[in-house]
Amino acid sequence: AGYIDDSFDQDELLEIAATFKTGINKLSDIAGQTDFIFADYKDGDFYSEVKELFESEDAKKVLNRVVEILKDEEMNEDLAKSIMKRVKEDTGVKGKSLFMPVRAALTGAEHGPEMLHIFVILGNEEMINRLNYVLENF
Repeated sequence: AGYIDDSFDQDELLEIAATFKTGINKLSDIAGQTDFIFADYKDGDFYSEVKELFESEDAKKVLNRVVEILKDEEMNEDLAKSIMKRVKEDTGVKGKSLFMPVRAALTGAEHGPEMLHIFVILGNEEMINRLNYVLENF
């Protein structure tokens, strides 16, 4: 549906395909599962079902800490694997209070692919943009 153009490099497309390959039965299923990658997160509906996850002080603390880390380090597989542990250690927030606000801010949903894949697919710039948008608007 016009999602993929020349701006996507092959490695990015392969990561997207690997992330969603177990959750699809036919190729057309991938569109619904990958909407968060291509959707306009500034659209009023993107966060409509998860905005309550951003209300707590813990959520704001977690989102801010993720942004701070992303500003200092380039996203790669090692950072993707360690970032939430670092945020937990730095903020003292754990469990759903740690993971749900980040997932919701990045995907507009409570459930989805592994966070590691989300981080690698979106990359630093897109993650920072989405996290800052949530921090400024909710």
